[in-house]
Amino acid sequence: MGLPSSEISLSWGVYGQDNEFDTRIRPEKGLHTLSRICRYVRGTPSCRDTAGDGVVNGSSGRASTSNFSKKDRASNRQSAQRPKNTREVASKQQKNTNVEQPREGTAQSGRTRRSRNSKGEGNQPNQIAKGTIPDTFHEKPYVPSENGPETAKSTGRNPFRKPTRKDGWRTGVSTYASLMVKDCATSQGKYNGLINIISDPEFLIGCYEAIKGKPGNMTPGINNETLDGIDRTWFENIAESLKKGQFEFSPARRVQIPKPGKTEKRPLGIASPREKIVQKALQVVLEAIWEPMFLDSSHGFRPKRSCHSALKTLYLKGSHHSWAIQGDITKCFDSIPHDIIMKRLSKKITCQRTLELVNKALSAGYVDPVSGKIIREKTGTPQGSVLSPLLCNIVLHELDKFMHKLQERYNKGSKRQENIAYRKARQRRERSDNKEDRKLQLAIMRQTPKGDPMDPGFRRLLYIRFADDFLILIAGTKNEAIRIKKEVSNLLSQKCGLELNLSKTTITHTASEWIYFLGAMCKNIPRLNRPFVKSGNSTTYRRVHTRMMIFAPIEKLLLKLKKRGIAKRSSGHGILRPTALRGLTGMGHADIIAFYQQKITGILNYYSFAGNRANLSKVVWFLHQSCALTLALKYKLKTIRRTMNKFGKTLACPNTKKGLMLPHNLRATHYFNTTASVPTPEAIIKISWANKLTKTGLGKICAICGTTTVEMHHVRSVKEIRARIRTGEVTYEKWIGAYKRKQIPLCVDHHQKYHKGELNREEMSTIANYT
Repeated sequence: MGLPSSEISLSWGVYGQDNEFDTRIRPEKGLHTLSRICRYVRGTPSCRDTAGDGVVNGSSGRASTSNFSKKDRASNRQSAQRPKNTREVASKQQKNTNVEQPREGTAQSGRTRRSRNSKGEGNQPNQIAKGTIPDTFHEKPYVPSENGPETAKSTGRNPFRKPTRKDGWRTGVSTYASLMVKDCATSQGKYNGLINIISDPEFLIGCYEAIKGKPGNMTPGINNETLDGIDRTWFENIAESLKKGQFEFSPARRVQIPKPGKTEKRPLGIASPREKIVQKALQVVLEAIWEPMFLDSSHGFRPKRSCHSALKTLYLKGSHHSWAIQGDITKCFDSIPHDIIMKRLSKKITCQRTLELVNKALSAGYVDPVSGKIIREKTGTPQGSVLSPLLCNIVLHELDKFMHKLQERYNKGSKRQENIAYRKARQRRERSDNKEDRKLQLAIMRQTPKGDPMDPGFRRLLYIRFADDFLILIAGTKNEAIRIKKEVSNLLSQKCGLELNLSKTTITHTASEWIYFLGAMCKNIPRLNRPFVKSGNSTTYRRVHTRMMIFAPIEKLLLKLKKRGIAKRSSGHGILRPTALRGLTGMGHADIIAFYQQKITGILNYYSFAGNRANLSKVVWFLHQSCALTLALKYKLKTIRRTMNKFGKTLACPNTKKGLMLPHNLRATHYFNTTASVPTPEAIIKISWANKLTKTGLGKICAICGTTTVEMHHVRSVKEIRARIRTGEVTYEKWIGAYKRKQIPLCVDHHQKYHKGELNREEMSTIANYT
């Protein structure tokens, strides 16, 4: 029946005991694997690997029926005809610890898996039994080969790779880590043995899949290594060094980059791209521990939370607050002391290897570009590391807890007391019989707030934090806002080792001035200016309690387009006008359209909540005109009118027939996308081209010769290859290969020839057409 050998079936034994009665996950899962009960009914001798050579009753790995005698067949038929109790069969098989049998494969798609008992133990849809691997790790059904059963190591299958239509759903590294971390929990609420998760080669491959598409990971670090040439052996060696505690982070390479709009430069650390895989593994495991502990007031760098979720809270709950404290922490990421970070981590983690690994990442330091010396500091998180946002959230979690307790103490009262002036006007209107006097009193009532704004028995506090930016809104007095500001400053210095910039931390009246928070302008409508509407079919009117206004900063967006080169000021009057991007003229028509479409769609998606969404048409117009000018420069048409006469209003490509998708209307929808992370306008405008999505080739065959042992050839960016073409250091075939694919699986021999330029035209054509 194609049963795998017991040796291979137990190759994943690190995840559990052999005698556990559960639905075990195996790479050999498929239609040829018998169930536990079926194997017990048919007899266990056929499942044993008596020879110990990894073959089950035959050299081909298939169960041979010729080894059964007639007596055995008859006894099996009789046992199969006798109905047996399933629980009795299961208990007998569980007690049989001397017989090594291959475990049952999981149910096929469309079937539900059996649970161990009615208490919820075993394999549930959202739960994994201790020592097992989730069922979502499976790929194609197992088909025995001529050389015997295949293992996950030999096939090169990666359970964390992105799903395709044929594969179906796959478990991501975050989901897998959150399930495996539960097995590391102790009775004291701490976690031990986390290094076993981090040092799993398959888990490291999953982390590689998560970061491989980012262009920054192709920038070489101090050791000049990139993701180019990575193979499975590298993951196995790193996993071994992590288990032994021998892995060391290399210092970052520091460069100076200019600040936007300023002459001074700021330092930027560039870590080794391969070490970022280990950093990602650390980040995923730590996030699985701390994510359930974080409060709802924290929105930065968390799953299913973004700027939209923070602004939605402000939109729904911020209209009843009078004062806003906009916090500014002085160099938050660069000033967090390492001892405070390790102190926070040690409260929940007892795994010394994991703590040592985090400490190594913090103290790796950087190489000074002038002196060439390694500089190690005791403050600051690794610059550009995926660990930095999470470590910042862990430290600032103390601020979240403090504000949560302060909110419970500060909030009081269910509603405001009635304003004395409003009550007097209402009573006079009720007692008066004069029509003119009643109208006068009604006008006074509409100009007077019904509730007492200075009611000492009513207080409210709202706290929102996104990474190191936080906003505190209070319904109280300005003196109370000043006091809260001092308390926050003291807590940050005492428990977080951070300094609140008192000069930049402003206290603003929400109805008088605009608040710039997370790329949006926020303001409350003055209480007396709120409109009146009819109440139903009656003639009475009531004042509308509007929500906080959250607008898109149009002028600031246009200035950002100017920094990107999409707009410029005219020489005469200094008015902003669109301009062409000369660096795009060498690209194809369809690529230029896609470049501008990406920015139009990204800006409109981010500001889907804006109350002044109609004003975004000005930003869209600048991008549309810039695209037309770029195409005019490419085709030497000189003017926008000639370009639109030739390609139409949408500037459609003649070959693909695809043009710009311009919005028909920009009515306000007040839509907040709280289910996904939405890129900020700054990131959308700054994004460079040629960051195309690619599928992984790890585990595939060489694109040229078909060898199974491959390395991944990575190309950093198209513009870098273009620059090398000008210097004569690269052939045109390499440019085509880079343009077609950013990652290409190649064997060691062809990979070396590729970099030496020794491949012939036919081989380069094969790489260029690789999909």
